[in-house]
Amino acid sequence: MKSTLPPRFPARLALMLVLLIVGCGPTLPAQPEPRATTPPPSVEQAPSSATRAPTSRALAPPTAVPKVGERLSSSETRAALPRPQSPPTHTAAAPMPLPFPASQAGGGPRPPLTPRWAYEPWVWEDEENTAEAVRDLVDGYQRRGIPVGAVIIDSPWQTNYSTFQFNRDYPDPGKLISDLHGRGVKVLLWTTCFVNVSSEDGPERGKAATYDEALARGYFVDGGTVYSWDKGEGSAIDFFNPEAVAWWYAQMDRAWSLGPDGWKVDSHEGNLPDFVQTAAGPKTQGEYGTAYYRAFYRYVAERSPEAIITARPYDGGSVYAPLDVTPAGWVGDQIPDWGPKGIQEALDNILASAELGYAVLGSDIGGYRPGERFVRLFLRWVQLGALSPLMENGGRGEHRPWEIDRDIVDEYRYYARLHHQLVPYLYGAGVEAHQTGRPIIRDVSRAARQYTLGEDLLVAPITTRDDERDVSIPGGARWHDYWDDDRVITGPTVERYRAAVDRIPLYIKAGAMIPMQVADKQTGHGDLGSAGSLTLLVYPSHDGESQRTYRPDAQRSVAMSNRRDGTNVTIEIGSHTERYTLRIKESHSPGAVTLRRTGGETALPALASWAEFDGADEGWFYDSPRRYLWARFDTQDSDARLTYNTPP
Repeated sequence: MKSTLPPRFPARLALMLVLLIVGCGPTLPAQPEPRATTPPPSVEQAPSSATRAPTSRALAPPTAVPKVGERLSSSETRAALPRPQSPPTHTAAAPMPLPFPASQAGGGPRPPLTPRWAYEPWVWEDEENTAEAVRDLVDGYQRRGIPVGAVIIDSPWQTNYSTFQFNRDYPDPGKLISDLHGRGVKVLLWTTCFVNVSSEDGPERGKAATYDEALARGYFVDGGTVYSWDKGEGSAIDFFNPEAVAWWYAQMDRAWSLGPDGWKVDSHEGNLPDFVQTAAGPKTQGEYGTAYYRAFYRYVAERSPEAIITARPYDGGSVYAPLDVTPAGWVGDQIPDWGPKGIQEALDNILASAELGYAVLGSDIGGYRPGERFVRLFLRWVQLGALSPLMENGGRGEHRPWEIDRDIVDEYRYYARLHHQLVPYLYGAGVEAHQTGRPIIRDVSRAARQYTLGEDLLVAPITTRDDERDVSIPGGARWHDYWDDDRVITGPTVERYRAAVDRIPLYIKAGAMIPMQVADKQTGHGDLGSAGSLTLLVYPSHDGESQRTYRPDAQRSVAMSNRRDGTNVTIEIGSHTERYTLRIKESHSPGAVTLRRTGGETALPALASWAEFDGADEGWFYDSPRRYLWARFDTQDSDARLTYNTPP
């Protein structure tokens, strides 16, 4: 859900960009290779703090300061609040230091380490807010074989904004969360920076039970001035006041003690005026937002490495949550449409966020705003979501695929399973983003609306009613068409790609070794026998050697490589304990497959059928119709070297 934001002036956009990025460190994370470093065209480039020209807006101090608890409109507040004579230098509030100084090492902020579970598909809805509705939503997906890794409990879930106590529509929230965990589903709770005096929804529409205490203790900005926002009227917590933050954390503990896994931190700082008075003096709206997001991120970071917040990165012309406190970022709020306020805006904001260094990015599939979701548009958005680091489906109006059209359930399930299978690949790219600053979405072309997802997947979403588009194939590599991987394209070139509504233009780079978790046959990446093993999709280089890294966690990395020398192919995997299933793209069946592990070399047994291979612990099988060599084996603290020869 998103607040209704007031107009943002270009000068303020520029200031926000500098404060949120430059103020927290160098402009962009250090990169191992050049990438775009300029802000999106809708965000003006501001001069550095040393050379910035004085603002032209009159900043004379007021003659009066608002009384405690007084209601003011934004325009009245702009005239009444003390103003700095020049834009203030960014300083983090005392209780909000950068949570992990190591994330700043090497010259710039880097994304936090996002836990593995956050890469699984998310679902939510913003129409019926009850415990029964949450259970029914998750059950609806899982009964249809659609993977769900997390659910967002959106507003209103509290007795009022912000009491952090579940309302009567969630009679046993602890059991609800525990039951969801038992089904493999994590839980995020929606939240805001406001405490209300009157609310537009929820069971209690008057003053929140926590309001008077916070007001009496001076824990609000602007002395408790009440502002209108899309859920009512309230005052905003002063995140520059250490005592206010400690009090706020104590309120959050009420909900956190029940076991949720994160917070959806919505962007309601936009309902405040350009400047607010805090315990640390006058602060810009952008500085306030930075303190707000840092406070929530620090809360989860101090409690569990598996907990997260999700917040807006770059979105619609503004930068919201700082890069180094955004484990997951969603862009919104789009309408269910093809145009510049629909799927095209979602993709543009994702790509712009990636250029700024954000790692785990996604959008509300089908658009957040209410409206009819037509099958063609919905499926194109599903494809974009599945091939983004964050796949999340929810919002207002109908988002459940079986209710939109029962005939699209198979397609939705395919893409949700594909995203689920890619979690090891996405997680490894996320670890790399945290350690090096290189984002998961790379090689961005906003003009062409395409990108690479990690090292090896070229993605060209379709965002118009047409079923075809131009795709710019990068140079320096050969690329296999995902849907027909016998078709190989050498870049650089531009090809016209026609994709039926259930397919997205998608390519795999030659040399790829893509780690996946596979437990079924729908995607063609394995079958039931693949469960419990690490699947590697291997596309050996057409000549020479390709090197890749598998990251099972943030502390370990496993070197991998594949090499073709004429008719000889060698695949090497560094020391690790694992059960492997390899699907190798190979045009001809080898005569034999040899496996060397620490302690010796053996010939893998050749298996006569797919059924025999799928049930085997070790062996190889050649799938002639699809031209795949399958191999399975395990290692125990050992490296592995697989070799075979193909006919010339």
